[in-house]
Amino acid sequence: MSLSKPDTPFQIVPDLLHDARINYKPWLACIFAIAASQCQTQFDSGCLFMVMTDAEYAAFPLHVDAGGQAIQRPTVVPPVLPPIDANGMLRDGFNRALAHHEAWVTVRAKLLAAVIKSVLPQDLMALRDPQHAFLLLTLPNLLAHIKTVHGTVTAVDLSAMKAALLQKLASPADFRNHAALFADRAAAIHLEEPIAPTALFAIFKDTFAHHPSFLPSIVRAQYP
Repeated sequence: MSLSKPDTPFQIVPDLLHDARINYKPWLACIFAIAASQCQTQFDSGCLFMVMTDAEYAAFPLHVDAGGQAIQRPTVVPPVLPPIDANGMLRDGFNRALAHHEAWVTVRAKLLAAVIKSVLPQDLMALRDPQHAFLLLTLPNLLAHIKTVHGTVTAVDLSAMKAALLQKLASPADFRNHAALFADRAAAIHLEEPIAPTALFAIFKDTFAHHPSFLPSIVRAQYP
């Protein structure tokens, strides 16, 4: 089965410690990718069922059988212990089911730990039980809360993202890092408002065209 070592924590990139609304969709996509990569021999979509809402689970192609019927969502419950006089086949089946259950429990715990580490403390404190002050932290309620609070990019956010995309290259020596940062910012904007490739290239070119050293390359790109 695909299961990282128990002592190797999952890392969610980007996190939501800064620019939470802007980073929300890439953050959730990273969580989905991690979950999908785990325990694939037990379930076709790995552990996506742990992090998807009911609507997301039902809409996912791997959760529909050949006849168009929805595949029941797995549940993380321990297997029933066989009778003391059970034969070897039953005991082997129980041992396999127990191993699968332990793997799922490990993945769920690591996913929850990674999500907790990747969000702001106030988002965790918002889930305190009002009567007993316990933190009610499970994957479903934590992910649902984060979606409610940070899941929608505002017009102000989008304007700030577009402004950051226009940031000029400070030095030709930093071009590689500049290009990588531009690509990340453009991808985040594209999730909210698609940008035509030609327009995106024009914006990118304007961020470094003020450096004379790039002029020959720009001319060749325009007039091949």
